[in-house]
Amino acid sequence: MIETWGKWVEMNYDPVETNHILAQSNWNWWLFEAELPPPGTFDFSTPEGTDAENLALEYLALGGASSPANY
Repeated sequence: MIETWGKWVEMNYDPVETNHILAQSNWNWWLFEAELPPPGTFDFSTPEGTDAENLALEYLALGGASSPANY
């Protein structure tokens, strides 16, 4: 993992920025801690997911009596 990350940084930043970024990376934490990274804001929403959720809510609102009009 370190090699891959390091190579990506080297290919996308100049040497001064690369040294700064790599020096600030907490490698021990990333490699040896048995937990997820610190909490952040993750947005996995997509237009398709939103459409599917809205369709499911329409089905629920109809109580199984029929299908939504746009089905």
